[in-house]
Formats: sequence, C-alpha cells, structure tokens
Amino acid sequence: MDYTIKELTDGIAVVTFADDSWANVPVKTSDTKETFEERVQGYAPKAAVSNPSWIEAGQTGSVDQIAWQEEVAKIKAKHPSS
Repeated sequence: MDYTIKELTDGIAVVTFADDSWANVPVKTSDTKETFEERVQGYAPKAAVSNPSWIEAGQTGSVDQIAWQEEVAKIKAKHPSS
C-alpha cells in the first residue's frame, strides 16, 4: 500500500496510507529504506476479514474457567517466551 511521511520528529514518522489511515512509525538511526518499509508494512491497513456467521454483537456465552486455564497452559508450553 502506498504511504506518505507527513511528519518526521526524533524517532517517529507520522505515516499516512492511501486509505487515509495513519500511524506513528518508529524510526531507528540504523534503518535503511528497506528496514523502515518493512516496519511500515506492519502498520499498514490489513484487508478486511469477515466474521463467521455464528458470532454477533450482543452475543453472550459461558466458558469453564478450568478449561480456559488448561488451554492457556498448553499455549505457554508451546511458546515458553510468551
């Protein structure tokens, strides 16, 4: 997606995108154009993803806390740095 740097201050570039969204993107003294643009890409708007048909605003539910804690433990075991 195309971007424009609208403002540049110490360590921050205010970047606007083609859809008029914007982001404060960090700038490092060691950046090359390529590394900066890789970082900009992380802030760029993402394609819209539609929600599954079973979910809606105002929906309620209930979860078993023990099952939830077990799921968290499984995830942490797979990703110890999390």
